[in-house]
Amino acid sequence: MRRKVVDLCKNALASGDFNDEQKYWVMATLYEAAFGLGKTDQAEKWKTEAFNLPVSDWMFQSTEEQIGRLRELLAGNS
Repeated sequence: MRRKVVDLCKNALASGDFNDEQKYWVMATLYEAAFGLGKTDQAEKWKTEAFNLPVSDWMFQSTEEQIGRLRELLAGNS
């Protein structure tokens, strides 16, 4: 499912029809999906791109909270 999410988000970004907030959420979703797949380099790339967008701080905080929950879930499955 995460691989499918990555494909869908990359295709959406290719359309280029987003404002900064919409683009942020697509990139944040890519960050989360790559993190969940264990693709650390890709996750960091998407995090950096997303966090460089001029959006509200609560969006960054929300994403980091989600990554924290995902980290805990993945650690429990090890």
